[in-house]
Amino acid sequence: MNSVPIASATPDPRARAPYGSSQTVESSMYSVDARPAVGAAGMPAASSARAAADDVDHRRSDLADPAALGLAAFAATTFVLSAHNAGWAPDLAWVGLALFYGGLAQLLAGMWDFRNNNTFGATAFSTYGAFWFSLASFILFVELGVFPASLDVSEGLGWFLVAFFIFNTYAMLGSLFLAKATLAVFVTLEVTLLLLFVGFFKDNTAGVGWTAVGGYFGVVTAVCAWYNSAAVLINRAATVHFMPVGAPVVDKEKLRAWHSRRKNVPSVDDTYTSDKRDSSV
Repeated sequence: MNSVPIASATPDPRARAPYGSSQTVESSMYSVDARPAVGAAGMPAASSARAAADDVDHRRSDLADPAALGLAAFAATTFVLSAHNAGWAPDLAWVGLALFYGGLAQLLAGMWDFRNNNTFGATAFSTYGAFWFSLASFILFVELGVFPASLDVSEGLGWFLVAFFIFNTYAMLGSLFLAKATLAVFVTLEVTLLLLFVGFFKDNTAGVGWTAVGGYFGVVTAVCAWYNSAAVLINRAATVHFMPVGAPVVDKEKLRAWHSRRKNVPSVDDTYTSDKRDSSV
């Protein structure tokens, strides 16, 4: 049998901590299928899974963290659009950002997080990268007269935002298991989307009513995302916890222990697959 390399027990300060984690310097656990299955020859399946996780840590410790880029791209684009919704910035100033920074750069960050086996970060970045591509395309089609004049643009944008509000709701629930700084992004974004889709259904006037308040909350969302981006970037560069991000609201280890007792199962490792990497920013 081929030998399985085991990562050193000493954390590598260069090791990547995934988007949403409360650990920004230490090496982190990666996703592994720990269900009882055929293990390596002469090795129990659970031990084989743990060895495979150590191997993944060893091989991926030199990968860069795309979260700093993805969060910065989301923050900048959200800030400019929100400034318009609040009545501060001119219309369409955000479209270029939405295509190339919030859209392309964030989508690439999501693809890199898929490579890094970070399910939460990959899904969030890819989804909101596609959000910006879709929104910018819709507005450009409207401006170019592609759609018929009878189209109710405001109502269409309202339903567009409802769809992403639904996604953000369960992403926000997932962020309860991640750093508090990450949770803050999704909570403020939840409020922003709610205010904006109500505003688009009612009047869609920038700087007025629900849309204006949604713009204010959007600016707060952008600031939260920028803080997360700065925390990843600066803590990585310093290799210390210079910018705090806060422990998760829900402790995953305690939750797993409770689940094991409730189901009367002998070991969490033998019952279900855990995406161990998603737990940590």
